[in-house]
Amino acid sequence: MGTIPSNPHDAFFRHVLTRPAEAASELRAVLPKQVVALIDWDSLQICKDSFVSPELRDRRSDVLLQARIDRHDGYIHFHVEHQSSVDELIALRMLEYTVNIWNHHLQTHPKAKRLPVVIPLVVYASRTRARWDAQLDIADLLDTGPTPEALSDFLPHFRKLPAIPPSTRSSHSYSPPSSQCSRAHTAPTTSTPS
Repeated sequence: MGTIPSNPHDAFFRHVLTRPAEAASELRAVLPKQVVALIDWDSLQICKDSFVSPELRDRRSDVLLQARIDRHDGYIHFHVEHQSSVDELIALRMLEYTVNIWNHHLQTHPKAKRLPVVIPLVVYASRTRARWDAQLDIADLLDTGPTPEALSDFLPHFRKLPAIPPSTRSSHSYSPPSSQCSRAHTAPTTSTPS
């Protein structure tokens, strides 16, 4: 997982997300019900890998979780942004992280013929309470001119969930870290797809 960031809010958030039961609680609060129903919560594990480059770790960090999603191996990637302004290219950054996760998966599973689902989530915490207004679809970042629909079949579309606002996150008291690779011991979800 890398080093603990120097930002105390970042360190606290990372600490919460590296505890599987608490990470599961956070995920159930922010993911759509139909996605919550697809995740096997008993399979949730914390991965030790970080995909944020060392030079950016003072403003960003991440936590990668692995779980069975719709009966297949998958990942949930929390990307934490602690900045005074919105990163306008966050969709590109999330695509880069997702590709890095896929490449890492292929390196550790050399016989894989398909890529696992990666659910990217951005947690944005601004010291200035700046509103999150970055583009959600990577195709919206491309300079296509006045008729982008003519090019739509040739443009990559990568949508991510909107930034998780602070009011959605639950608060947890601080306690010593649990095992970094432990599984969540949570009751199965009763949500059903809507």
